[in-house]
Amino acid sequence: MATGRPINELASILKMKKLTFILLAILSTMTSVAQKVKPNSIGVVKYNRLENDSLCLDILLPPYCLDSLPFTSEKERNLLYNDSINNTFSLSKSIVFADENKTIYEFKKVDNFKVIIWCENDGGIEIIVKIEVKVPKNDFKANYIVNELLENIICFAIVDMNVDLLTPAKYADQVKMLKKVDFDKNGSIDAYLYGEPDEAMGGLCLLLGFGEVKEFIVDCCGP
Repeated sequence: MATGRPINELASILKMKKLTFILLAILSTMTSVAQKVKPNSIGVVKYNRLENDSLCLDILLPPYCLDSLPFTSEKERNLLYNDSINNTFSLSKSIVFADENKTIYEFKKVDNFKVIIWCENDGGIEIIVKIEVKVPKNDFKANYIVNELLENIICFAIVDMNVDLLTPAKYADQVKMLKKVDFDKNGSIDAYLYGEPDEAMGGLCLLLGFGEVKEFIVDCCGP
């Protein structure tokens, strides 16, 4: 005489299958969403390593450069920051690297980017947009000086620059700048880096300013 599984065991199996289906459905939805980066988005370029004859660099942009901010709750973050999420990058012009008033390099095409958690502490979750690129060392029109004080930040970046809509950094004259840039070479400071003491962890917090934004924390993550 054949015997079946207990009803409670079958119920548990059905419940697990239902949860698995829901999870796969969420992942399918999430990975099909393509975030877009706004024109004139400004960030920094960080030296990662030298690989053969190429510089491996990270372009770091504030999260509000995206058309829509992603979720940051604890329940959703493991899905959102999965590497398979399709963050396509559609450039209408280019990504320009610059420092002071000198253009260093220009990308005409970048395929994708990541939205990553770079800091999680008592204050919550901080996210950043990260684009990993390689530049032929001989094509990089500047000395890439690895500066620990600047956390290996070597220059600034701007996405799809529109000179007519580019506004100078409003608070540039209120801080002690460690680094600055004039993307359109009109004599105004478009972005800057400055430092403030990190009272929680020691050392220096690096902050990026541009347009109406006085400070975006680039590297500092307290307890």
